[in-house]
Amino acid sequence: VAFFGGLAGIVAGSRKQLSLALPGVAIATALMPPLCTAGFGLATRNWAFFFGAFYLFSLNAIFIALATFAMVRWLRFPHHQEVTEEARQRERRLVATVATLAVLPSAYFLYTQVHKVREQGRVARFVEREIRSPGRAAQQWELQDSDSGRVLRVFIAGRPLEAQEFATLKERLPQYGLGSLRLELIQSDVSADDIRRLQGEVQRDVLRAIASVMASRDSMLLARRREDSLAVIRAASELAAAFPEIEAVAYAPSANLLAGTDSAPPLFLLSFRTGTASRTRREIAARSQELLRHRLSHRAIVVQER
Repeated sequence: VAFFGGLAGIVAGSRKQLSLALPGVAIATALMPPLCTAGFGLATRNWAFFFGAFYLFSLNAIFIALATFAMVRWLRFPHHQEVTEEARQRERRLVATVATLAVLPSAYFLYTQVHKVREQGRVARFVEREIRSPGRAAQQWELQDSDSGRVLRVFIAGRPLEAQEFATLKERLPQYGLGSLRLELIQSDVSADDIRRLQGEVQRDVLRAIASVMASRDSMLLARRREDSLAVIRAASELAAAFPEIEAVAYAPSANLLAGTDSAPPLFLLSFRTGTASRTRREIAARSQELLRHRLSHRAIVVQER
Protein backbone atom coordinates (compact mmCIF):
# COMPACT_ATOMS: atom_id res chain seq x y z
CA VAL A 1 0.00 0.00 0.00
CA ALA A 2 2.79 2.42 0.90
CA PHE A 3 4.81 1.63 -2.23
CA PHE A 4 1.91 2.14 -4.65
CA GLY A 5 0.76 5.18 -2.67
CA GLY A 6 4.21 6.67 -3.17
CA LEU A 7 4.05 5.88 -6.90
CA ALA A 8 0.68 7.59 -7.21
CA GLY A 9 1.93 10.59 -5.25
CA ILE A 10 4.99 11.21 -7.40
CA VAL A 11 2.98 10.71 -10.59
CA ALA A 12 0.58 13.40 -9.36
CA GLY A 13 3.56 15.60 -8.48
CA SER A 14 5.04 15.23 -11.95
CA ARG A 15 2.01 16.78 -13.66
CA LYS A 16 1.92 20.43 -14.71
CA GLN A 17 -1.12 21.02 -12.53
CA LEU A 18 -0.01 19.80 -9.10
CA SER A 19 -2.57 17.91 -7.00
CA LEU A 20 -2.20 17.09 -3.32
CA ALA A 21 -5.08 14.61 -3.30
CA LEU A 22 -3.08 11.49 -4.18
CA PRO A 23 -0.19 12.21 -1.79
CA GLY A 24 -2.83 12.84 0.87
CA VAL A 25 -4.39 9.43 0.19
CA ALA A 26 -0.96 7.79 0.49
CA ILE A 27 -0.43 9.44 3.87
CA ALA A 28 -3.95 8.63 5.10
CA THR A 29 -3.80 4.95 4.13
CA ALA A 30 -0.18 4.07 4.89
CA LEU A 31 1.07 6.46 7.56
CA MET A 32 -1.80 7.66 9.74
CA PRO A 33 -3.15 4.26 10.98
CA PRO A 34 0.20 2.97 12.34
CA LEU A 35 1.08 6.39 13.71
CA CYS A 36 -2.25 6.58 15.58
CA THR A 37 -1.70 3.06 16.92
CA ALA A 38 1.80 4.04 18.06
CA GLY A 39 0.30 7.03 19.86
CA PHE A 40 -2.25 4.78 21.54
CA GLY A 41 0.51 2.39 22.63
CA LEU A 42 2.55 5.28 24.01
CA ALA A 43 -0.43 6.71 25.91
CA THR A 44 -1.31 3.34 27.46
CA ARG A 45 2.34 2.27 27.88
CA ASN A 46 1.74 -0.79 25.75
CA TRP A 47 5.24 -1.00 24.35
CA ALA A 48 4.47 -3.94 22.04
CA PHE A 49 1.80 -1.77 20.35
CA PHE A 50 4.09 1.25 20.25
CA PHE A 51 7.21 -0.38 18.79
CA GLY A 52 5.27 -2.62 16.37
CA ALA A 53 3.17 0.25 15.02
CA PHE A 54 6.10 2.67 14.90
CA TYR A 55 8.12 0.09 12.97
CA LEU A 56 5.25 -0.23 10.48
CA PHE A 57 5.08 3.57 10.19
CA SER A 58 8.82 3.74 9.52
CA LEU A 59 8.63 0.88 7.01
CA ASN A 60 5.78 2.54 5.11
CA ALA A 61 7.56 5.90 5.11
CA ILE A 62 10.69 4.27 3.70
CA PHE A 63 8.72 2.55 0.94
CA ILE A 64 6.89 5.75 0.02
CA ALA A 65 10.29 7.41 -0.31
CA LEU A 66 11.65 4.41 -2.23
CA ALA A 67 8.75 4.51 -4.71
CA THR A 68 9.24 8.26 -5.13
CA PHE A 69 12.98 7.79 -5.72
CA ALA A 70 12.42 5.04 -8.29
CA MET A 71 9.75 7.00 -10.19
CA VAL A 72 11.87 10.18 -10.20
CA ARG A 73 14.74 8.24 -11.75
CA TRP A 74 12.48 6.47 -14.26
CA LEU A 75 10.81 9.73 -15.35
CA ARG A 76 14.25 11.32 -15.69
CA PHE A 77 13.59 14.38 -13.59
CA PRO A 78 16.22 17.06 -14.28
CA HIS A 79 19.14 17.09 -11.87
CA HIS A 80 19.56 20.20 -9.76
CA GLN A 81 23.18 19.33 -9.29
CA GLU A 82 25.38 16.91 -11.21
CA VAL A 83 27.14 14.31 -9.06
CA THR A 84 30.02 12.00 -9.76
CA GLU A 85 29.59 8.35 -10.63
CA GLU A 86 31.11 7.45 -7.27
CA ALA A 87 28.43 9.50 -5.48
CA ARG A 88 25.71 7.80 -7.52
CA GLN A 89 27.03 4.37 -6.58
CA ARG A 90 27.13 5.41 -2.95
CA GLU A 91 23.56 6.67 -3.25
CA ARG A 92 22.35 3.36 -4.73
CA ARG A 93 24.11 1.36 -2.02
CA LEU A 94 22.55 3.55 0.68
CA VAL A 95 19.03 3.13 -0.73
CA ALA A 96 19.48 -0.64 -1.10
CA THR A 97 20.88 -0.97 2.43
CA VAL A 98 18.08 1.04 4.05
CA ALA A 99 15.38 -0.89 2.14
CA THR A 100 16.93 -4.25 3.06
CA LEU A 101 17.29 -3.38 6.74
CA ALA A 102 13.67 -2.19 6.78
CA VAL A 103 12.32 -5.35 5.14
CA LEU A 104 14.23 -7.98 7.15
CA PRO A 105 12.22 -7.61 10.40
CA SER A 106 8.93 -7.63 8.50
CA ALA A 107 9.95 -10.83 6.71
CA TYR A 108 10.58 -12.44 10.10
CA PHE A 109 7.22 -11.20 11.46
CA LEU A 110 5.46 -12.51 8.35
CA TYR A 111 7.12 -15.91 8.70
CA THR A 112 6.18 -16.25 12.38
CA GLN A 113 2.59 -15.14 11.71
CA VAL A 114 2.16 -17.58 8.80
CA HIS A 115 3.64 -20.37 10.94
CA LYS A 116 1.21 -19.52 13.75
CA VAL A 117 -1.83 -19.49 11.44
CA ARG A 118 -0.85 -22.79 9.85
CA GLU A 119 -0.32 -24.40 13.25
CA GLN A 120 -3.72 -23.22 14.45
CA GLY A 121 -5.28 -24.68 11.31
CA ARG A 122 -3.63 -28.05 11.93
CA VAL A 123 -4.81 -28.02 15.56
CA ALA A 124 -8.36 -27.20 14.49
CA ARG A 125 -8.36 -30.14 12.03
CA PHE A 126 -6.95 -32.47 14.68
CA VAL A 127 -9.61 -31.51 17.22
CA GLU A 128 -12.42 -31.72 14.65
CA ARG A 129 -11.42 -35.09 13.20
CA GLU A 130 -9.93 -36.94 16.16
CA ILE A 131 -11.62 -35.65 19.32
CA ARG A 132 -15.09 -34.42 18.44
CA SER A 133 -17.61 -37.20 18.02
CA PRO A 134 -21.28 -37.98 18.74
CA GLY A 135 -21.79 -37.47 22.46
CA ARG A 136 -18.49 -35.62 22.90
CA ALA A 137 -17.83 -31.92 22.38
CA ALA A 138 -14.49 -30.09 22.30
CA GLN A 139 -15.70 -26.53 22.81
CA GLN A 140 -12.35 -24.86 23.31
CA TRP A 141 -8.63 -25.42 22.91
CA GLU A 142 -5.52 -23.37 23.53
CA LEU A 143 -1.79 -23.41 22.84
CA GLN A 144 0.57 -22.43 25.64
CA ASP A 145 4.32 -22.33 26.16
CA SER A 146 5.73 -24.08 29.20
CA ASP A 147 9.15 -25.05 30.55
CA SER A 148 8.79 -28.52 29.02
CA GLY A 149 7.70 -27.25 25.60
CA ARG A 150 4.47 -26.19 23.91
CA VAL A 151 1.22 -27.62 25.27
CA LEU A 152 -2.03 -28.22 23.41
CA ARG A 153 -4.82 -28.11 25.99
CA VAL A 154 -8.26 -29.27 24.84
CA PHE A 155 -11.40 -28.84 26.96
CA ILE A 156 -13.83 -31.73 26.48
CA ALA A 157 -17.44 -32.16 27.56
CA GLY A 158 -19.58 -35.27 27.23
CA ARG A 159 -18.35 -38.84 26.78
CA PRO A 160 -14.87 -39.05 28.36
CA LEU A 161 -11.82 -40.44 26.61
CA GLU A 162 -10.34 -43.68 27.90
CA ALA A 163 -6.60 -44.13 28.49
CA GLN A 164 -6.19 -46.15 25.29
CA GLU A 165 -7.96 -43.48 23.24
CA PHE A 166 -5.76 -40.78 24.78
CA ALA A 167 -2.63 -42.77 23.86
CA THR A 168 -3.93 -43.13 20.29
CA LEU A 169 -4.50 -39.36 20.06
CA LYS A 170 -0.91 -38.65 21.11
CA GLU A 171 0.36 -41.08 18.47
CA ARG A 172 -1.66 -39.25 15.77
CA LEU A 173 -0.32 -35.81 16.57
CA PRO A 174 2.67 -36.18 14.17
CA GLN A 175 0.27 -36.99 11.32
CA TYR A 176 -1.04 -33.41 11.60
CA GLY A 177 2.41 -31.86 11.94
CA LEU A 178 1.94 -31.41 15.70
CA GLY A 179 4.53 -33.85 16.96
CA SER A 180 6.31 -31.15 18.97
CA LEU A 181 3.19 -30.44 21.08
CA ARG A 182 2.31 -32.09 24.37
CA LEU A 183 -1.39 -33.01 24.54
CA GLU A 184 -3.45 -32.30 27.66
CA LEU A 185 -7.18 -33.06 27.96
CA ILE A 186 -9.42 -31.24 30.44
CA GLN A 187 -12.52 -33.44 30.71
CA SER A 188 -15.77 -32.63 32.51
CA ASP A 189 -18.86 -34.65 33.37
CA VAL A 190 -21.14 -32.18 31.61
CA SER A 191 -22.66 -33.75 28.51
CA ALA A 192 -22.49 -32.24 25.06
CA ASP A 193 -26.27 -31.72 25.15
CA ASP A 194 -25.90 -29.79 28.40
CA ILE A 195 -23.26 -27.59 26.80
CA ARG A 196 -25.53 -26.80 23.86
CA ARG A 197 -28.44 -26.15 26.22
CA LEU A 198 -26.29 -23.82 28.34
CA GLN A 199 -25.22 -21.98 25.21
CA GLY A 200 -28.86 -21.50 24.26
CA GLU A 201 -29.72 -20.24 27.75
CA VAL A 202 -26.80 -17.81 27.71
CA GLN A 203 -27.90 -16.49 24.34
CA ARG A 204 -31.47 -16.06 25.59
CA ASP A 205 -30.20 -14.25 28.70
CA VAL A 206 -28.12 -11.93 26.55
CA LEU A 207 -31.10 -11.18 24.31
CA ARG A 208 -33.29 -10.53 27.34
CA ALA A 209 -30.69 -8.15 28.75
CA ILE A 210 -30.44 -6.30 25.42
CA ALA A 211 -34.23 -6.05 25.19
CA SER A 212 -34.39 -4.70 28.75
CA VAL A 213 -31.73 -2.07 28.04
CA MET A 214 -33.49 -0.98 24.84
CA ALA A 215 -36.84 -0.75 26.66
CA SER A 216 -35.26 1.39 29.41
CA ARG A 217 -33.65 3.61 26.81
CA ASP A 218 -36.94 4.05 24.92
CA SER A 219 -38.72 4.84 28.19
CA MET A 220 -36.12 7.49 29.05
CA LEU A 221 -36.41 9.02 25.58
CA LEU A 222 -40.19 9.13 25.87
CA ALA A 223 -40.01 10.78 29.29
CA ARG A 224 -37.49 13.33 28.04
CA ARG A 225 -39.67 14.17 25.03
CA ARG A 226 -42.69 14.58 27.33
CA GLU A 227 -40.70 16.99 29.53
CA ASP A 228 -39.54 18.91 26.45
CA SER A 229 -43.13 19.20 25.21
CA LEU A 230 -44.32 20.52 28.59
CA ALA A 231 -41.49 23.05 28.62
CA VAL A 232 -42.46 24.28 25.13
CA ILE A 233 -46.13 24.61 26.16
CA ARG A 234 -45.21 26.60 29.27
CA ALA A 235 -42.92 28.86 27.22
CA ALA A 236 -45.66 29.49 24.63
CA SER A 237 -48.17 30.34 27.38
CA GLU A 238 -45.66 32.77 28.87
CA LEU A 239 -45.26 34.42 25.45
CA ALA A 240 -49.01 34.88 25.09
CA ALA A 241 -49.20 36.40 28.58
CA ALA A 242 -46.24 38.74 28.02
CA PHE A 243 -47.30 39.94 24.58
CA PRO A 244 -51.10 40.34 24.14
CA GLU A 245 -50.52 41.01 20.41
CA ILE A 246 -49.68 37.31 19.91
CA GLU A 247 -52.76 35.37 18.87
CA ALA A 248 -51.24 31.87 18.38
CA VAL A 249 -47.87 30.09 18.66
CA ALA A 250 -46.89 27.15 16.45
CA TYR A 251 -43.85 24.95 17.14
CA ALA A 252 -41.70 22.62 15.02
CA PRO A 253 -38.78 20.58 16.45
CA SER A 254 -36.74 21.39 13.34
CA ALA A 255 -36.63 24.42 11.11
CA ASN A 256 -35.61 22.17 8.21
CA LEU A 257 -37.34 18.78 8.01
CA LEU A 258 -34.81 17.51 5.46
CA ALA A 259 -31.93 18.21 7.84
CA GLY A 260 -33.41 16.36 10.82
CA THR A 261 -33.93 17.47 14.41
CA ASP A 262 -30.30 16.94 15.44
CA SER A 263 -28.75 19.38 12.96
CA ALA A 264 -31.49 22.05 12.48
CA PRO A 265 -32.69 24.40 15.29
CA PRO A 266 -36.29 24.36 16.61
CA LEU A 267 -38.73 26.84 15.06
CA PHE A 268 -41.48 28.98 16.63
CA LEU A 269 -44.05 30.67 14.39
CA LEU A 270 -45.98 33.63 15.83
CA SER A 271 -49.43 34.70 14.62
CA PHE A 272 -50.31 38.30 15.52
CA ARG A 273 -53.69 39.90 15.99
CA THR A 274 -55.09 41.98 13.15
CA GLY A 275 -53.91 45.57 13.22
CA THR A 276 -50.53 44.92 14.89
CA ALA A 277 -47.92 47.16 13.26
CA SER A 278 -45.03 45.60 11.35
CA ARG A 279 -42.44 47.28 13.56
CA THR A 280 -44.19 46.00 16.67
CA ARG A 281 -44.24 42.48 15.23
CA ARG A 282 -40.50 42.55 14.57
CA GLU A 283 -39.78 43.82 18.10
CA ILE A 284 -42.00 41.15 19.67
CA ALA A 285 -40.40 38.42 17.56
CA ALA A 286 -36.90 39.49 18.66
CA ARG A 287 -37.88 39.71 22.35
CA SER A 288 -39.73 36.40 22.09
CA GLN A 289 -36.61 34.77 20.69
CA GLU A 290 -34.54 35.92 23.65
CA LEU A 291 -37.19 34.78 26.13
CA LEU A 292 -37.50 31.34 24.52
CA ARG A 293 -33.74 30.87 24.40
CA HIS A 294 -33.56 31.65 28.11
CA ARG A 295 -36.55 29.49 29.12
CA LEU A 296 -35.61 26.46 26.99
CA SER A 297 -31.80 26.77 27.38
CA HIS A 298 -31.32 26.54 23.64
CA ARG A 299 -29.30 29.24 21.86
CA ALA A 300 -30.25 28.20 18.31
CA ILE A 301 -34.03 28.78 18.50
CA VAL A 302 -35.56 30.47 15.43
CA VAL A 303 -38.64 32.75 15.81
CA GLN A 304 -40.53 33.95 12.75
CA GLU A 305 -43.85 35.56 11.94
CA ARG A 306 -46.40 33.13 10.53
